[in-house]
Amino acid sequence: KSVMATKALPRIDPGRLRVVEFYAGIGGYHYALEQTLGDRAHVVAAIDINTTAIEFYRHNFPSTPHFNRNICGVTSTWLDALLPDIFVLSPPCQPFTRQGLKGDSSDHRTDSFFHLMELMLQMAHLPKYLMVENVEGFQNSRTRNHFTEILEQLGFAYQEFLLSPVQFGIPNSRLRYYLLAKIKPSKFTLQLGEQPLRDPALLFTVTGVFTPSVISENGGRRLVEHTESECEGRRVWKTESEGRRGGQTESEGECMLAQQTENEGMLVQSNQTESNNTQLETSTQHTTGVVAHLRPNPLSHYLCAVSEADLPKFLVPAKLLAKCAMALDIVTPWSTQCCCFTKAYAHYSVGTGSVLYEGGPPGELDEAYRAFLAGRSLGKEEERVQDCLVPLKFRYFTPREVANLMCFPPKTFSFPPSASQQQCYRVLGNSLNITVVAALLKYLFYGAE
Repeated sequence: KSVMATKALPRIDPGRLRVVEFYAGIGGYHYALEQTLGDRAHVVAAIDINTTAIEFYRHNFPSTPHFNRNICGVTSTWLDALLPDIFVLSPPCQPFTRQGLKGDSSDHRTDSFFHLMELMLQMAHLPKYLMVENVEGFQNSRTRNHFTEILEQLGFAYQEFLLSPVQFGIPNSRLRYYLLAKIKPSKFTLQLGEQPLRDPALLFTVTGVFTPSVISENGGRRLVEHTESECEGRRVWKTESEGRRGGQTESEGECMLAQQTENEGMLVQSNQTESNNTQLETSTQHTTGVVAHLRPNPLSHYLCAVSEADLPKFLVPAKLLAKCAMALDIVTPWSTQCCCFTKAYAHYSVGTGSVLYEGGPPGELDEAYRAFLAGRSLGKEEERVQDCLVPLKFRYFTPREVANLMCFPPKTFSFPPSASQQQCYRVLGNSLNITVVAALLKYLFYGAE
C-alpha cells in the first residue's frame, strides 16, 4: 500500500491544468505557475521530504494537498489517480554541484529521481507537460542522459536551457539548468540545437514575455551583453554614484520590490515611464560564453530598511571579517549584481552569497580597506578589523531581501512565525527564481489551447 494514500485525492476539475509538484520546497513552482496560468493552474499534490520546507509550503498554501514524504514511496497507481497535466520538479542538486563530490547517479540522493523515472514508464496517464530545474553541471551528467532517454522513449519533445536571473533584469546571479518537455505531437515554437540555450532573447521575442511597454523605465531598459564570468558576481570595493534607497521597514515587509504585472512575467518598477522608442535590442552575434539580457535593476529595488534593533543579528561578525575580509563579495544598494545565495548563507560567508555595504561618504570603503591592508602588513590585523572594517557595518541580506531577489511576491509569500533566520536562508537557498521559471513556463505553454 502506498504511503501517499494517507490523504484523499483532490476533486477533478476539468477546466484547470492539474499539477504535481515534486521536491516542492517552499512553493517556488507554485508561485511561477500562478503567475503564468493564474487560476488555470491547480496544484493537486506537493511532495517534499524536508519537514521545514513543507512547513513553509503549508504556511503559504494551506489548501494545497501537501505530502511530507519520500518520493520513493510514491506509486504509479497513485500518480495516475491524480490525472496530472503537468509535472514540475527540482531534484536534489548535491550530486551535480561544482563544489560537491559529483557522485551523479551513484549518489543515493538521486534515488528518488530514478524512482520517478521508473514510475513514468509505468503510468497510464502521463502528464502533457514537464519542467525540471537543477544546477549548472546537470546537463553533463549520466542522470540527465538517462532522463532524456526516458523522455524520448515516452514520446516527449524536450529543450534545455542555462539561464540566470541577471539576464531577466534581476541583479542576482543564479545560473541554473532547465529542461522543458511536452508530449508529442505538440511542438516547441523555437528550433534549438543540442546544447542548452544560454540566451533568452529568443524567448523574449517569441512569447512576448517582455514587451516595449514592460521594459520601459527611465528612458528604456535595453538588452546588454556580458561574458559568463561577469554573471557569477564580483566584489564591489567602491561606492557608486546613483540614487539611494527609501525607508520601507523590514517588519512591515513593504520592500522596494518591483510590482508584478499580470500575464507578463516581468518585474516593472512602479515609477515606470512609457517610451514609444523602447525596444529589445537583441545581439546580432551570439558567440559561445556570451549571453544577452535586460539591464538589471539596482539592488536598492529589492532591499528593506533594517531597524537599529534588528541590525545586530544581520551584521557580519568581527571574527569572520578577520578571517575572510579579502574574500567577501561586497555589494552596495546601487550595485546591479550580487552572487548566488546558497542554503549555507550567513553560516559560511565565502561562496554562499554577497554581503551588503549600505554606504557612507564617497571613498569610505576604499579608504577603510587600504588602512586594513596597511595594518595587516604590520601584524595588526585584529586591531585593524575593529578600527577599519567593523564601523562599515557590513551586513547579510535579510531573508525577505533574498526572497525579493528570487521574486517571491511580498504580498502572498511570508515566513512562518516559528521559522528561525537560518531556516529561512536554507529553504530559500534550495529554491528557484520565480520570474525565470515563469518565463520558461510561458514558453512551454506557448501556442497551447
